Amino acid sequence: MKGRFHTTIEPLESRIAPAVFIVTNTTDAAPGSLRAELAAASMHGGFNEIVFHITPPPAAHIESIITLTSGALTTIGNVGIIGPGAGKLIIDGGGAGRVFNITGTDGVTIISGVSIVNGKATGYGGGIHCTESLGLNGVVISGNTATGGAGGIAVPGNATTEVSIVNSLITGNTATYYAGGMDINDVKSIHVTKTVVTGNTTSVYSGGGIYAEVDSTGAGITISDCRISGNSAYDGGGLVVKDQNPAAASRITISGTMISGNTATGSVTSSGGGLSIAAGNAVIVHSALVANTAAGNGGGIAASGFASLTIASTAVIGNVANASGTDMGGGGVFIAGTGSGLPPAAIVHSAILDNHTANNGGGLYALDGMALTISGSAVSGNTAAGSGGGAATSGSGANKVNLSVAGAIFSGNAAAGSGGALNATGDGTVSVIGSMVSGNLASGAGGGMSLSSTVSVTVENALVTNNFSSVGGGGMQLNGTSNFHIAGGVFAGNSAPNGGGIYANASNGSIMNVTISGNAATGEGGGVLDNTGSITLQIARITGNSAPSGPDVAATGGGVFTYV
Repeated sequence: MKGRFHTTIEPLESRIAPAVFIVTNTTDAAPGSLRAELAAASMHGGFNEIVFHITPPPAAHIESIITLTSGALTTIGNVGIIGPGAGKLIIDGGGAGRVFNITGTDGVTIISGVSIVNGKATGYGGGIHCTESLGLNGVVISGNTATGGAGGIAVPGNATTEVSIVNSLITGNTATYYAGGMDINDVKSIHVTKTVVTGNTTSVYSGGGIYAEVDSTGAGITISDCRISGNSAYDGGGLVVKDQNPAAASRITISGTMISGNTATGSVTSSGGGLSIAAGNAVIVHSALVANTAAGNGGGIAASGFASLTIASTAVIGNVANASGTDMGGGGVFIAGTGSGLPPAAIVHSAILDNHTANNGGGLYALDGMALTISGSAVSGNTAAGSGGGAATSGSGANKVNLSVAGAIFSGNAAAGSGGALNATGDGTVSVIGSMVSGNLASGAGGGMSLSSTVSVTVENALVTNNFSSVGGGGMQLNGTSNFHIAGGVFAGNSAPNGGGIYANASNGSIMNVTISGNAATGEGGGVLDNTGSITLQIARITGNSAPSGPDVAATGGGVFTYV
């Protein structure tokens, strides 16, 4: 029994009681100044607090201003700077140097109730440069500049660094490289809550408002109840988020946030007028992306290299992507896979409305490998100068896109190419279940849908009505599809020169228990046109359609109908 209860008592570590240091004046270097108290707190050790009792106090409605004349305020950190309020105390860099240079590595600096303005850095962090964990609460970061990156805030951290920004305003900051507002990278976690990030710019690289990145062992990024508006960057006009940890436990969550009026200004390689997602598991929920613009892909959102992506209960409205190159577009949303596996992407109970692209996918463009689900969502009023007015997908081989649409509404979309509502091409499977495709327009083929999967297409219980194509397939075109199955549902009121309801070109499959009625063609096949393919018709009600040749069904080029 002797060894069982043996206890070793470790010696107590030495401890330093925290202290409170008081700033009593607004000078830059005199005793009682903020600079002097920061130096004293750094020498004291431990976590200390700095408070302000400035004498004489300013008159009512007049702020106290500390104008720096001796360079940056330098501290080893591990300190709390507790100001009287951002509208009551301004720390002004005078446009001559950085405001705060925090050089600690294993502590935390917390700043509240101050405004940090007019800082300037030759490098990173015009307002704040911090190498340890940082917390801001009720802070204004305004009018700061950096010739490198991070006009407002720079936190070049490590695997233990955590950043929290609450109830703050990041506005009017500029940088030459990354992040006009704030650049937080290679840290453990980032939380930005109830904060406004507006009017920040960077001219060369990414993240007009925010560049946020956690490292490969990180714990994720959370942005909640924020407004990110009017920011500009070459890439990621509003913000860039990147989680290097692929584990599901670490993820990017953007919730309750408005991202509006941001611009990605770069060439066609730029992306994400509002938001750019560069890596990680990302969830966007109860948010809105409105009136953002990208010179390249993804006027509202651009996501590439993600492990998973979910857009839920979110509105993507009035965004523009001006990309004009091959495989570019996505007026509202642009999603590119990794080319390795098929990471899941889902758009759930969301609205993608009135977006425009100069290329493919007015509302949404997805390519380069993924499993994409669109469910319970509305995709309406979008336009594309290419194909896929509402949405477009493309990919082959390892880069195929498997598309599943369920309970969705595609209405009032238009494309100058094929697929007024939806254009899907490549080797991925396509499934459209229980959805409505109505009032869409294509100058190319497929007024409602143009589906060209080489593998399989399934359309079940769909309502496809009042769509128009200038070429063929008013309701739907099937092109080069070896295995299609259309079951249940209605095709009605669609029109095209050929194949008013459905135009099947070099495609084989079946149409079962479908009502195809009231469609019109000015050439052949008012209901269904089969060109060089083989179609089995089973209990299909194909009546009341109109065309000069084959008002209900027509076959050309050796096409064959088999009735069961």
